[in-house]
Amino acid sequence: MAPPTPVLTREEVAPALANSRDCVLASLTQNECHFDGRGYVCVPFQRLFRECTLNKRRVRIEITERNTNM
Repeated sequence: MAPPTPVLTREEVAPALANSRDCVLASLTQNECHFDGRGYVCVPFQRLFRECTLNKRRVRIEITERNTNM
C-alpha cells in the first residue's frame, strides 16, 4: 500500500514555495467517462502541476483551478 499523501491548502504551501527554485509547469490530460445507455462518452480535462526543487527534492504541486477546463 502506498504511503498517505498530504493534502495542503494553497496558503499552507505558499511559504515552502517561496524558497523553491527551478520550477516548471507540467500538465496531465485525463478523461471523465460515463455510459449513456448506448456507449461510453468521455470528455478530456487537464490537470496542471508546478514541479519545483525544494530541499534537494523534486516536488509536484497541483495548481489546477476551477476555470482551467472551462
